[in-house]
Amino acid sequence: MTSIRGKVSVPAEYKNNLIQAYAIDRQGSIAILWRAAGNAGMRPRKPRRNVAKKAISPGVLFRRIALESATALCIGILLAFLWPKIVGEEFSTRSNARIYAPFTGKLYGAAAREHTSVVLIDNAALNDAGEAWPPHYSYHARLLKALARYRPRAVFLDIYFAQVRDDATIALLTKSLCALQEQGTPVFLGVSPDATGNALLRPELESLAGRCFQKVALQYTPDSLDRLAWAYPLESEEENSREEALPSAALAIYREAFGRQLHVEDNELALTWGLQPATYGLRWLAAEDKENKQAQQESGNRLYCRQDFGVLELAPAIVKNWQHHDAEKPVCVYHETLYASDLASSSEEEEAVLKRLLEDRVVMVGAALSGGGDRVLSPLHGRIPGVYLHAMALDNLLTFGHRYPRDIHLEWSTSSSHLKLYLFLCLSLLCGLVLPKAFHAIWTDSRPTRWHRRVDHLHERWRRWWRPTTDWLFGAESKPMGKKTWVTLKQQRSWMQKCVHILRGLAQTASELLWIVLKLAMAMAVVCVFVTIGQYCFSIGLMSTVDIVFFTFAAEWFELNEKLLKKLGMRKSED
Repeated sequence: MTSIRGKVSVPAEYKNNLIQAYAIDRQGSIAILWRAAGNAGMRPRKPRRNVAKKAISPGVLFRRIALESATALCIGILLAFLWPKIVGEEFSTRSNARIYAPFTGKLYGAAAREHTSVVLIDNAALNDAGEAWPPHYSYHARLLKALARYRPRAVFLDIYFAQVRDDATIALLTKSLCALQEQGTPVFLGVSPDATGNALLRPELESLAGRCFQKVALQYTPDSLDRLAWAYPLESEEENSREEALPSAALAIYREAFGRQLHVEDNELALTWGLQPATYGLRWLAAEDKENKQAQQESGNRLYCRQDFGVLELAPAIVKNWQHHDAEKPVCVYHETLYASDLASSSEEEEAVLKRLLEDRVVMVGAALSGGGDRVLSPLHGRIPGVYLHAMALDNLLTFGHRYPRDIHLEWSTSSSHLKLYLFLCLSLLCGLVLPKAFHAIWTDSRPTRWHRRVDHLHERWRRWWRPTTDWLFGAESKPMGKKTWVTLKQQRSWMQKCVHILRGLAQTASELLWIVLKLAMAMAVVCVFVTIGQYCFSIGLMSTVDIVFFTFAAEWFELNEKLLKKLGMRKSED
């Protein structure tokens, strides 16, 4: 069959089974293409590569882009509300939040860390004092007296003195509490509500509440799915006879010790765990297994924790294990830590460290006993004593103030925090879905220009970066004169040509894998930008932000907007 411009000659037996299709080439001339329409046995011919689509008017293009974008926006918002109720939230929030927790911790910095220190009561300190848990009240009295020497800004005891036991040294404890308050150091004692909803101390201490110390709530509930400490209640949620809710330890210290007022709009503070380890942290040792004991001794690092890896914290576990031998360990704690036995200093260097870590700081005293139950699970630091939860919450309040990140979820509400959440959802859909879709449509449907050819050339060079090297090593890849584009492995004549063909295929596969890795890295970078905007501009916590970002791209992933428009007949498959 022969053809010329404007005229086509075909055999007579195929004329009844052919249809015409018109296209405009780059010079504007009309070429008539023929293809088989039935079972005549004639193979269809593909259109020429230099044939362009029919140009679309700006008005039609704008209406189509607006319709697709509005549909994608509505579908994304609808999925954001319905998806958690259909499949649950673990798929979309917890696992992704654990991935991006190191990024928020690194971005958080350590500006407010110098205001808080932690003092732990461990088994060694009790043994040195000849005590067992729970120790006599005189032990706590001596500890408070030792802390008073350094005049801290405030003292918080993460120990609940509710049990009435036969111990005459309770008078020493009450005397030490009142002495601290008299010297200008506010004291805070933690309480927990009982079965009736009342949060009471033993009678000798309860009578001094409000005069020698302030009661604060120790209530905390870990996440119901992964048991991690993602949120921190600012006020007690128990309903009892109190006129006002009991503030948490972090909120009470923030108000009293630092003199800053904070109106609690949303009770749940979305915790941001700092990543940068403290100089003086927990001194727990790693488990001394027979297999890795020698390796731990050779490395000189037998602690249960490690230093942070910076940006590498976002990398997959296989990459971190390849770069560091201790990647499986959690990161060391964020706040400076002392032990009760350190207060009996015996040298000038130790005294200087105590003065630096205790003077004019909020000192939080907690227990770190072997097998103790007062532990929390941090997404970065593993299982640590519960006093670090209050220290991290106070640090968040000092850093963010009234713009603290809220732990809120997508639900129908008219509160200011939920309105910000809806606004952030629309903004993320606009930036992550609507604008890229509009740009892609304009770029694709516009008439080809030199910029299109230049970008296509750069994209081809980038996708096939390996070709100049293989051409230099093995020569240019030959193309057959037949219908097939590339020569297959079976068509290679010699073993050398077969090996070269395999090497070219491996290089192409490696290029495609590298491209996938780069796309994933760019996607993670985009998510990090959204997380930063959500946390610092909209006061939205990490889990809520990750949840929003996931649903931002849901409509585009499944192409639900285009499929819906085609089903409704509002968009044709061919423009």
